[in-house]
Amino acid sequence: MVRVPIRPFLMQDFDAFKASLLSRPGMEAILDRGTLFNDTEDMWDIKDGTRVKELGGPDGATFCDGLKRGELRLLWSLSIDWFNPRGNKAAGKSTSTGSIVMACLNLPPSLRYKPENMFLVGIIPGPREPSVEEVGHFIELIVDMLDRSWRDGTKFDCTESSDCGRTERSMLVVVVTDLVANRKITGVASHSSKDFFCSLCGLAKPKINNLDRRTWPTKTREMQKKAAEEWRDATTKKERKRLFAQTGVRWSPFWKLDYYDPTKMGAADTMHNLFLGLVQFHVREVLGIEEVQAEAGRPVTDKEINGAKHALATLNTKALDRVRISVLRELCAQNGIDLGAKKKLKKKNLVQILKVGHLLVAFMEPYSHFEKLDTHSDVIFTTFGWVKGRK
Repeated sequence: MVRVPIRPFLMQDFDAFKASLLSRPGMEAILDRGTLFNDTEDMWDIKDGTRVKELGGPDGATFCDGLKRGELRLLWSLSIDWFNPRGNKAAGKSTSTGSIVMACLNLPPSLRYKPENMFLVGIIPGPREPSVEEVGHFIELIVDMLDRSWRDGTKFDCTESSDCGRTERSMLVVVVTDLVANRKITGVASHSSKDFFCSLCGLAKPKINNLDRRTWPTKTREMQKKAAEEWRDATTKKERKRLFAQTGVRWSPFWKLDYYDPTKMGAADTMHNLFLGLVQFHVREVLGIEEVQAEAGRPVTDKEINGAKHALATLNTKALDRVRISVLRELCAQNGIDLGAKKKLKKKNLVQILKVGHLLVAFMEPYSHFEKLDTHSDVIFTTFGWVKGRK
């Protein structure tokens, strides 16, 4: 019998990449300067944050010591994401492939993300994403590589500025992913979890509107590490499932790093927040800030009302979605729908109310001669669970 891997995974050698980096003219001096901190309180880069300044080495002393030692100290970020190599298609069959990339934070931002300066750890092969249990096998290889570099260091026989050689140590500072990937690789419950939607506090999802931070139950590193170790040491799948239901934490290979702290080492990447429009969606759709500003001082015109009526009569959802919220409110009023205290309804709610109301009126029209009731608004409000008095 010939044994073959279920899914082959190739990794680049970390030390070989660092050797190529140090062999470039002027690069070693740039990396050395990257261990120095800003003297002022201004924050120009991630290294100016308190987290980086607090990082400790294997000897317990500060990892970035301002060139007091002869060793070169390198700081790294780790990014993992999955993509469809055949193109992002909304429908049809799709393939998912993962990329694992590390960036050296010693480099200034102008050089940090150039392709030649980034370490492509490896490509997680498709055709599907690994499960939460499987992804740890890929992460463990990277963690072992980072742990070895932090504990023992790497001795290079010769560098660009040192003929006698030099020792280097590396340390992981931050894991940069989207929210879904972060929960998957760090062993924390999904953001859609009812009881553990937040990885930093113990607030349950029904209380998501609680904005008083002082009342949020804090999750500490010690609490999460203990829960992860209990999950790892459980002997049966049933026991692990029970523990995960209680804590929302499972074991992740990142815990093999003595300095790993999920409460301080996670960051949502800029691509998803800005380039893919998540911040824009949150501001416009969730908070509704744009609608409030756009509505101020703009009266509703007859043309807008007539256009909205036509869209409603034809149940044209796309056309209704383009109607201003103040026009939708006026249309509700003209159709006898009393919104009452529901003044903060979003556009999608108003569109839904109008569409349901239109269908109900059409349905009740043949029976209107039996009894003259405010069937229209009464049934709508009953449907949505809102109280509307009726004698």
